[in-house]
Parts: sequence; structure tokens; C-alpha cells
Amino acid sequence: MVEASGVTALGRLEALLLQVGEVDFRITDMGNRFRDAIPAIDRALAKAGAKVQPVPGSGAARTVEQLFGADSNTLTRGKGKTAAPSASGLSPILHGGELPGEFLVPEEQAPMAESLLARPEVQRLMPRWRGIALKWARDVTTRGGRSYRALYAVEDRPILTGKELERAVAAREPLTREAVVNFTLSRRGGRLFEQETRRHINDYLAIVLDGHVQGQPPIIKSPIGRRGQIELGPRPLADAEDLATILTAGSLPTPLVLMEETVLGPSRPASGVIDLWVGAVTVIAWGLMLLALARRARKQVSSRRQDSP
Repeated sequence: MVEASGVTALGRLEALLLQVGEVDFRITDMGNRFRDAIPAIDRALAKAGAKVQPVPGSGAARTVEQLFGADSNTLTRGKGKTAAPSASGLSPILHGGELPGEFLVPEEQAPMAESLLARPEVQRLMPRWRGIALKWARDVTTRGGRSYRALYAVEDRPILTGKELERAVAAREPLTREAVVNFTLSRRGGRLFEQETRRHINDYLAIVLDGHVQGQPPIIKSPIGRRGQIELGPRPLADAEDLATILTAGSLPTPLVLMEETVLGPSRPASGVIDLWVGAVTVIAWGLMLLALARRARKQVSSRRQDSP
């Protein structure tokens, strides 16, 4: 049974509860295995004749240069830079982000990047960066007035899954007033999470919800136990409430199937009062009837005693 108070849009609640809501926590590609594999991917795509066509009027190169510096249209490689990108492959549209494993793709070229990554030439190279999975960000980010979709290289094995999630509640962060979701893990999950996050101090932790990274991965500054927080930034509190509902449904041992729905509460202003009076009258009526039967039984017993010799 799922109970939700104060809900006016029942259809919206049903849609949220029936979503999968699978969440897990993954460390980003701190060893830059995917980044180091990009030149080989470019060569394979060039050999196959796959070329990236610039989007007309996008000014992608100029915008990226403004964002990341004069030589920024290259892939981040530690503190230095790699060589300039070729005219084919992923390099022209895949730009190094601010943290390990993060890449920015112009929003209009995200489908092209996804298509290139799915090509068999690229899939055959995957064993070279085994242990890494690619996950797109859930939201679009804006830099310098231009929209980008972030692509994250993360560990293919999560350090913790949503099966250990016990509770998720939406709230506003007291200082920043930004929307957040506070979650509580099981005792077992809390122990595992603390062990893993202790091992990964100063690494970046991606929160993956239904296959998409939720926000920019934060850095792990200290071990995290049973309680944690998912930050949604400036998004409305309603989004945090929806996420908390999805996480709660997704942490159940089996997907929800809608069998019956019941709306409790006063659909009419006086319905509660009417029900109360009907119940009271019914109880009084039954009481009077039982009292009458008892009196009649007493009279019959008294009459028999008088008639007996």
C-alpha cells in the first residue's frame, strides 16, 4: 500500500510511482581510461569514413575557445593538453570538462556523438577501456549562452545500489535554499557506503538515476555513512519531491503494479459530517432495538413466573 497525503493530481502520482527509479552510485573515470582511448576511436572512425559535420551557424569552435581558453578545443589531459582534434571521430564534438571523466557535447550534436559511440568500430575497441561505462547527464547545462549535454565516463560497477535505500525526502537546503533530496540507507548499505567512500576520498561520485547522471558529480571529501544528499541546484522543489517519490518506488523489492486506487478525504465539504451522523444514528437505532428486545424478554420471563403454580 502506498499512501500520499495532499495529492490533487492522482494521475501524476501514478505515473511517478510506476517509473523504475533505479539509482546507483559510481566513481568517475579517475584514471582517464576513456579519454586515453579517444585517439584510437578517432582513427577507427576515420578509417570507416565517419566524419563529423559542423552544425551550420553553431560557432562551436569559437564558443568552446571562449569557455576553455585559446587551446581549449582539445581534450583535457591532466594539467596539460592533447594535440588538436582531427576532422573526424569524436574529438571535434567531445570537449574536456571540469573534472575527471566529464566531457561536454553541444546539445545539437549529442545524438551524433551517441550514434558514433554505438558504431561497431567503437564497440570493438571497448575492451581497451574495460571497466568503464558511459552515461549521459540528465539535464542540459549552459555555458556562455550555449547548451551542452555532459557525457560521463564512470566505473561500470557501482559502489552501492538503490536496493540499500530506505527513505528519500525532498527539502530545501537551509543556507542556499536549493532543492535537495535527503536519503537514508539501510544499516548494511551505510556500512558499505562508508567503506567505499573512505577508499575514494578526493574522487568524484556520480549519482546515476535510470541510466542518467543526476547533476554534476560531487567530490568525496569525507566518508559518507547511512545519510546522504542529492543536490538539484536551482530546480523547483516539485522536482525534488518527484525524485524522492521515484527513488522510494525504485527501492522496493519489486516494481509496483496498480491494482486499486482509493481517494480518502472530503470530496464534498459536508461529507465527513454526514457520515458521522449516519453512523451515530445507526448505532443509536441498534441500541434502542436491543433495549426493546431485552425489555420484552424480561416481561415474558416475569409473566411465566406469575402463571406458574
